[in-house]
Amino acid sequence: MDRRMSRGKGYEGNKEVWVYGYYINTYNTPIIVIPDTAKEVVVASASVGQFTGLYDNTPWSELSVREQRKWLALNDNDEWLGRPVFEGDIVKTNQGNICQVVWGSSGWCLTGNETFQNIKVIGNVYDTKDVSEK
Repeated sequence: MDRRMSRGKGYEGNKEVWVYGYYINTYNTPIIVIPDTAKEVVVASASVGQFTGLYDNTPWSELSVREQRKWLALNDNDEWLGRPVFEGDIVKTNQGNICQVVWGSSGWCLTGNETFQNIKVIGNVYDTKDVSEK
């Protein structure tokens, strides 16, 4: 995935969905431009997060059938590197700590001074209200 990619929550018809592409802000309107289609989707500005260039440690076998089908629609399963990590994601470390992915003064970091080693994405600040049960 291109490091310049972002995601944001937009609408397809009446359904709220995550869209992935290039973020632009035109006349104070946040938009994600979907690659290869040039489709522009207006998104909620609070939901926009940039791809960190990192992937979590989720193995292919732990994905739901729906997640696997979605991935295989565009890729081969041998290309699976883990779930992409975005700004605003909530992750669980191998020590069991829950952290948020944020942009800090020296680049991408996790709250609580954790490292990006052995993490799993368990939600995001936009969708996930309570991560204590995960």
